Amino acid sequence: MTKISIELVPHAAEEITSELKGIQEAFPKVNTVNIPDIVRLPTRSWEACGFCATMLDRDIPHLRACDFDLNEPSLIHDIMSNYKFSEVLLVGGDFFEGREHFETSTIDFIKFFKAHYPEVKVYGAIDPYRTDFNSEMAYLKEKIDANIDGFFTQPFFDLELLAKWIEALKGHVVYWGLSPVLSSKSQAYWEKRNLVNFPKDFVPELEWNAQFAADAIELIDRYNSCLYFMPIRIPVVDYLNAIIPKSSILESLLK
Repeated sequence: MTKISIELVPHAAEEITSELKGIQEAFPKVNTVNIPDIVRLPTRSWEACGFCATMLDRDIPHLRACDFDLNEPSLIHDIMSNYKFSEVLLVGGDFFEGREHFETSTIDFIKFFKAHYPEVKVYGAIDPYRTDFNSEMAYLKEKIDANIDGFFTQPFFDLELLAKWIEALKGHVVYWGLSPVLSSKSQAYWEKRNLVNFPKDFVPELEWNAQFAADAIELIDRYNSCLYFMPIRIPVVDYLNAIIPKSSILESLLK
């Protein structure tokens, strides 16, 4: 496996740096985080990355296309000038009442970054659930044609589906997502909000999620691909510690 990232919630400075310090104390090899831009939180993704930057080799903010006007790109230029990011993850973003939005497409956003910041690695998103396989692949082809450098996926919960996507994207840099779902309520949210079809043997408990993660890591490692963890409603350290007894691969990557 080539690289691993941890997705962190963009809390304020003291909270997110304390969380990162605890992760690195438990897992000294953790040197990369990716941070989403969560509308309901006051800390923007780039600000949170800035808080963590001195503690890491790599910090990757998520930037939402709908928040930026490409005809007036001063905010983008300010962010890139102030934070010196060498990698970004560009997503479309959902509209949020009370916040200004722009009709900026993800494809145009990617093209803008590749034109104005050619030295920056640009990642896009893969969502294997929002539509059928062929439609999502066609959308990814548009991103590839826009010279994107790689992808981060929505979390997977099905090894067969994961294997299908890994095989389809051989030769591309992809960070395959893993996230625990630990309650029936959370499962229902993923099914309704993200259109996830969980496998028949799925159990919303840590044991099932840890074993699935270990099996997925073995598959991802066979393709020498990349990985990221998106812990939800469980501390990062607890989630990873549940996986490690089942995965010598993960232990070697983290410790």
